[in-house]
Amino acid sequence: MGVLQRQIKAKLFDKYNADTSGFKTAINGFYFYKAPDGITQDNYPIVLYSIITTSSELTFSGGAVPSTETPLIEFKILSKNVISTEAEDILEKLQAVFDGASLTLSGWRVRELRRELRNSITGPYVDEFGIWNINALYRAVCDKS
Repeated sequence: MGVLQRQIKAKLFDKYNADTSGFKTAINGFYFYKAPDGITQDNYPIVLYSIITTSSELTFSGGAVPSTETPLIEFKILSKNVISTEAEDILEKLQAVFDGASLTLSGWRVRELRRELRNSITGPYVDEFGIWNINALYRAVCDKS
């Protein structure tokens, strides 16, 4: 994971940690990539987030140097509730926090944090363990500063 991705990872957690809109209190944890040992379905609802891919636009003055990076970020909402309403409510709260969010990074400027096109939200669906899942894809458009 590159420097930019590590910064985004930390800043997304900071955004969650500073939340006062109800997202933070609606879930029992916000974890990068996977829940830590000891977290079970009894601890749900939780949200996992990860940086899936990134692509770069390069400038070639003095070598290939990234001028823009666009990491794809996935948020995965997991709920053990009997119906999907809890996961759907969490999605609304997540969107209130992250849609258009600004992130302060060192050496980079986040131009926008936006949901991807039509397929940016998948779910709700129940997985093989009986857990409700909703996935939300965001793109962070970052310019080298």
